[in-house]
Amino acid sequence: MERIVGTMCKRPSASLPAMFPDESESEAVYRFLRNERLSLGRVLRGHVAHTVARARSLRTVVVIHDTTEFSFATGRERRHGLQRHSEARQGFFGHVSLCVSADGARAPLGCLWMQPFVRLAHLDHEAERQDWQRLMGRDFSEPGRWLKGIRHSERLLGPKVSAIHICDREGDSYPLLSKLVSDGSRFVVRLSQNRMLACPNLGHLQDFVGNQPLLGEPRTVELSERLHAEKRPSS
Repeated sequence: MERIVGTMCKRPSASLPAMFPDESESEAVYRFLRNERLSLGRVLRGHVAHTVARARSLRTVVVIHDTTEFSFATGRERRHGLQRHSEARQGFFGHVSLCVSADGARAPLGCLWMQPFVRLAHLDHEAERQDWQRLMGRDFSEPGRWLKGIRHSERLLGPKVSAIHICDREGDSYPLLSKLVSDGSRFVVRLSQNRMLACPNLGHLQDFVGNQPLLGEPRTVELSERLHAEKRPSS
């Protein structure tokens, strides 16, 4: 497995036939990937163990939860098991819980959890949907993946590590927020809904925050260029 991973790290965007042009090597890689005893959890087990050890040495960490898109060119033939992202691309999604230091340096400590998933309606064949349903689990839901990642991270880190969970605006949902508050979890969620505050006289959250004095110097954050102009963030 070390040889496979080492080769993939050198050319992560290449196809398997391009990475392993020798027929015997290519066949060995495909046999390895088809092995039913192989799972993402087992592959990540050693990495996660070292991540937890590094986190416990710091006591307080930040766990960033977010979803990324794995997208590949379709080519001449459609790839089995991948959902349609566009007319020319296929792929899947990965919801990741990344642990970093909380000391301001934000040094990456490692991955605590990853959930690959697809939108089943974007698959063309029932057999593919069944395969992905088994992989994702019957209890999987897109809104629920946020809480699942948070709970899994907290179980791994244990009571001696204080985790501050970070979610983007997709995590701004009342069921998630209410569970985090009731369980005493530490979290920061990017605002999506202009919610009414619990105290009626305080009004809505955006208005209340906008009227508060600044506690630090304002700063400008440069955003990297987006490939699709229509996906450029508004703020």
